[in-house]
Amino acid sequence: MKLSYIRTVALGATMAVTTSLSASWAQEVLRFGHVYEASTPYHTAAERAAELLEKATEGRYTMESSRLRNSAKKRR
Repeated sequence: MKLSYIRTVALGATMAVTTSLSASWAQEVLRFGHVYEASTPYHTAAERAAELLEKATEGRYTMESSRLRNSAKKRR
C-alpha cells in the first residue's frame, strides 16, 4: 500500500483520539482495538497514531493498539 494511505489512516486515528480526549480528560491510557492482522497497514497506522498521540501530549496520554479476536464463527 502507499505510504500516503498509511499516513492518512494514522492522521484519522489521531484526530479521532484527540476528539475523544476533549470529552474525557481524566483518561491516561487509551485502547484502540481492530480486527486486522499485525502485518497490515491498519495496524501500522494505529501504532504510528499512538506514537503521535504520546508525542503531542508530551506523554500525558498513551494509546494501546491491539488486535481483537473475532468471536463470531461461521455456523454450518
